[in-house]
Amino acid sequence: MPVQAPSTLGHEGESAIHGRPNRHGPMITENMEEEIVDERTTLLARDGSDTSDRTSTNDKHAEEWTAAGFAGLPWWKRPSIFWVIPPLLPFTIAFGGVAVPKINLILTLICRDYLAERSVKDPTFTYLPVIFGEDNPQCRIPEVQALVSRFQLMLNLIAGGLAAIASPKLGVLSDGYGRTKIIGLATLGTLLGEVLTVLVAARPDIFPLNLLLLGALVDGLFGSVTTAVALTQSYAADCIPPERRNVAFGYFHGALFSGIALGPLIAGYLIKLTENVLIVFYSVLGCQLLFLLSVTLIVPESLSKERQEQNRRRRNIQLTGMRLSWKHFNPLDFLKPLSIFFPPKSKANALLPGETKRLHDLRRNLIILAAIDASIFGVAMGTMGILIIYAEYMFHWGNFESSMLVSLTSSVRVVLLLVVLPTITRLVRGRASGRSHNTGSDMLDIVVIRISVLFDMLGLTVGTFPQTVFICLAGLIFVAFLSSWFLKPHVYLPESLPGSNEVEPEDLEDVTDVL
Repeated sequence: MPVQAPSTLGHEGESAIHGRPNRHGPMITENMEEEIVDERTTLLARDGSDTSDRTSTNDKHAEEWTAAGFAGLPWWKRPSIFWVIPPLLPFTIAFGGVAVPKINLILTLICRDYLAERSVKDPTFTYLPVIFGEDNPQCRIPEVQALVSRFQLMLNLIAGGLAAIASPKLGVLSDGYGRTKIIGLATLGTLLGEVLTVLVAARPDIFPLNLLLLGALVDGLFGSVTTAVALTQSYAADCIPPERRNVAFGYFHGALFSGIALGPLIAGYLIKLTENVLIVFYSVLGCQLLFLLSVTLIVPESLSKERQEQNRRRRNIQLTGMRLSWKHFNPLDFLKPLSIFFPPKSKANALLPGETKRLHDLRRNLIILAAIDASIFGVAMGTMGILIIYAEYMFHWGNFESSMLVSLTSSVRVVLLLVVLPTITRLVRGRASGRSHNTGSDMLDIVVIRISVLFDMLGLTVGTFPQTVFICLAGLIFVAFLSSWFLKPHVYLPESLPGSNEVEPEDLEDVTDVL
């Protein structure tokens, strides 16, 4: 699945696309004059300097990048990705581990209310007591499953819709007031939502099921888990030079996928050993509280005070004195982030002959990739709960079996991403040389996308086609699969701009964010 760049929340590529004018203009190149670049090549070219000069100054550039604004501070006050990754792992474990117990909590409470209401309407109707954490075969009826699916839909709409509005705003605030504060704020919303879930799970006779909707509301207003995880990658972008960020992002994705894989496994065995489902919810609260305290009290801020002030001044970021007006509720504001796919025409006209077509190819690639990513990610997030409900209904599974399914699926994904894919890349492309030509993504990347989308589509068939919903979802992913055949290789934004002797660090940062 394509990786979303942290710029959507961090810097948003404002300078390279729709903000501060860039005197160089965007350069989108397929077969332009090739410049040999590698991980040792400096991003700041000098007048008349050759490759050896750039190589000799690269270490100094990396040191200046990471130490800017923090010179003279002790090591425990200097930002580093290794401050964030250790507390992030239990946070992602909690995110993966709570999914199945929470769905079964909803199923139990909805089943209890449905059977009680039915007994009121029909005095001759009797049923066994519904006990949270037990098998409850009386709940495996289509009516209850449909009600659970609708309630899950409401939760996703509330949390996801509000997070879509809040996340960009929180990302802008993190530019002006620091990453750790906003990461802590997003985590606080998730923690408060989980507290409400624990109240409902511990005392279902006192707290109604609809309290979970309030929890989704609070979670969405604070940006939800996705905002916190995305901002941790923005934190990494602040600490790491652009040429080394791919390694840093690999660490963060490893922590994310490992947590999602280990979470259901740990939760399943906790339930099996203690025979108490509530232990999972309490453990999730502890993991989230640990992450909140770590990012707010221990993790050093990655943006210096000077850089925060510069961002506030340059982008007019204000936390106080803001007045609400009708323009803040303009629905068209939600479409503003899509402007990243359409660079200004003035920049396109400034390109060299032949570059206008390449700009068109870049736009097309970005739009197709965004559509594929939205389809795959949307189906994955929207159907995760439904698939658990479906599996428990069809195969009479409980918390442990469903948790093992989620853990197995996530573990296979981790192995494919961290072992199989790098091995295939090594076999096809050969051993990476110290020096290589920057030509953008090749056909191997596009073939990987096509195969991945194809397997996602086949997975939704469940062997046969008994359910209309799976046919519709498979059809949607099939459209994404067809779209992948319109992608073109070797279309990219170069790190160095031809015809210019010097590139400002902020320009490079913005271009990297767009990528």
